[in-house]
Amino acid sequence: KKGLSLLNNRGPDFQDVKEVNNVLLGHTRLAIIDLNNEANQPMEFDKIVLVFNGEIYNYKELIKTENLKVKTKSDSEVIIRLYQKFGFEFLDKLNAMFAFCIYDKKKNLFFCAMDRFGKKPFFYLFKENKFIFASEINPIKTLINPKEDKTAKSLYYSSFKHYPAPYTPFESIHKLPPASYMIVKNNKII
Repeated sequence: KKGLSLLNNRGPDFQDVKEVNNVLLGHTRLAIIDLNNEANQPMEFDKIVLVFNGEIYNYKELIKTENLKVKTKSDSEVIIRLYQKFGFEFLDKLNAMFAFCIYDKKKNLFFCAMDRFGKKPFFYLFKENKFIFASEINPIKTLINPKEDKTAKSLYYSSFKHYPAPYTPFESIHKLPPASYMIVKNNKII
């Protein structure tokens, strides 16, 4: 909750934490598309839990063309329904900017993805059987004491003063690169 409170500036409209199978998922919401409380996150349908940052521009079209049965007017739910229908292969259908994590309770896996251009940040740590992620580094730092990454620091000064993915200023914290996804299952990253 302390880490999540550091993200209030990213989503002042609603904040919640959901515990599922020893997994804690938190979200701060900036309500833009569906202002109804049904669109709050973490969002869960049929043992699929989602935390999502971004916007799916073609979500209404996808509801029609893919014949999705939705209960809300939220683009967030469309991600869940597409995952249920197509598995990991649904990303190509999205016209969007996003970073999200799906926790599939049945398969006990995390499916995390970032859009083609990397407009929405996704930082993560996977160490000692801990998987922690956030849209900013500071919430992750509240849970660990990371060491500075000297290699990344030299990249920072040689690359227009930014850290190219997967690097961050810290050894154990990484950035998901644009146009990529990862699966975390059985204490491994795929």
